[in-house]
Amino acid sequence: MEHGDHETPRRVKLRKLLRKLPVKKGQRELVGGGAVAFAYRIMGMLFTYGLMLAIARRFGPEGNGYYNLFTAWMAVLGMLATLGLSSSNVRSVAEYRAKGEWGRLLPLHKGVLRAVIPFSLLISLLFLAWRGMASKGLVGDAGLPGPVMLAMALVMPFTALLLVNVEFIRGTKRVAVSELLRSPAGLGLTLLAVLVLSGNVMTPVMASATATATCALFAFYLVRRYIRLLVTKNQAPPLGVNMREHFALALPMMITALASSLNGRLDTIMLAWYRPSDIIGIYGNAVKISIAIEFVIGAIKTIAMPKIAEMYHSGKRTELRETLDYASKLVFWTTAPVSVLLLLFAEPIMGVLGPEFVAGANVLRIMTVAHFISASSGMVGAFLNMTGGQVVFSRIVLAAVALNVVLNLLLIPPFGMMGAATAAGITLSLWNIAGAVVIYRKHGINMYYIPWVTKHKSSHGDHVQ
Repeated sequence: MEHGDHETPRRVKLRKLLRKLPVKKGQRELVGGGAVAFAYRIMGMLFTYGLMLAIARRFGPEGNGYYNLFTAWMAVLGMLATLGLSSSNVRSVAEYRAKGEWGRLLPLHKGVLRAVIPFSLLISLLFLAWRGMASKGLVGDAGLPGPVMLAMALVMPFTALLLVNVEFIRGTKRVAVSELLRSPAGLGLTLLAVLVLSGNVMTPVMASATATATCALFAFYLVRRYIRLLVTKNQAPPLGVNMREHFALALPMMITALASSLNGRLDTIMLAWYRPSDIIGIYGNAVKISIAIEFVIGAIKTIAMPKIAEMYHSGKRTELRETLDYASKLVFWTTAPVSVLLLLFAEPIMGVLGPEFVAGANVLRIMTVAHFISASSGMVGAFLNMTGGQVVFSRIVLAAVALNVVLNLLLIPPFGMMGAATAAGITLSLWNIAGAVVIYRKHGINMYYIPWVTKHKSSHGDHVQ
């Protein structure tokens, strides 16, 4: 255990248990941390699908449509509002941990917030101005009702604050806390409000906005508390942080994160230009169900990002390669069965939400295949961002955004939901494959695992089965 880490008796017990497993240290941390993250992601998944079902039953496809539009836009704009500093926080905090430079944590956190909060407020004001002009017919509303736009403007600073602090917490290796605040906490509060409150189709949107603000304030409190504890425990003197260097690191990460987020929501946003909100509700729910495939890789990525940065910058290339090999096999064998179930039983799965939602069954099938390809590519984005490949990765994802826009413009008008799903599926698959190719050519690491076909090698040339 590194100096400065804090472990509860439960974590100590888990660590001792994992030592008995026939895996190496990096793999044990991946399994142990990933297990905690996975548990919270399972909780988040249950809340997501419970919320989806509750909205569908209480407010119908239209209520789902407004909620899906709100969350899609907030995911994209929230990432923009952080200026990429949420992603760079993980890497920088991990590096400070490895070097024992605890005195840099508070200056880093203050510097990030001084940039993010004003910028997020500016985005809120621009959205309010857009809403005002749209209500007068001066500009288009991009398929967004006025109340949805108002909710977006009000919650924008809180969304940015939450993203920055969650990633800061993850950088300190408090995976359980970061994962709880990233998804389950907000979704659980939103679900509770949707079940309890009466209202109209805007109720889920307002509930989500309130839950986000609550989690953001709590995350800010936790980060400041963690920093005080680490600085006091390690008796760390204050150290300066060059924010210009931090922004230079964050810029390509912002481009990548924004483009990645846009790639994942562009289909929903552009579908709203051509189809009514009830279609958005059906489509968005099919996409959310397909994302179940990505839960395992998402949980592993949460613990792996700071670990990748730590191993890479410490020169532990063999351990890094073996850990990634292990992760790719773990992801394949946990996602393949889920993919098969979604492909075979798409109609009854969608029918649980209501008979009108069965129309999204083929959308579910297309997105299932795409997400399986994405998950099987391993931690492409995490690896490139944590090992200095953020510029190359940003170019790949930007190219994918351009392709996504073109495909959506060509396919959505004639084919509707199926066109949006096809565009999203092609784009998602291609950019993950391209990232895996770059990693293989530069580092000699095969991010994919195909049973009985793929051969992973250690840095000494030994096959890792």
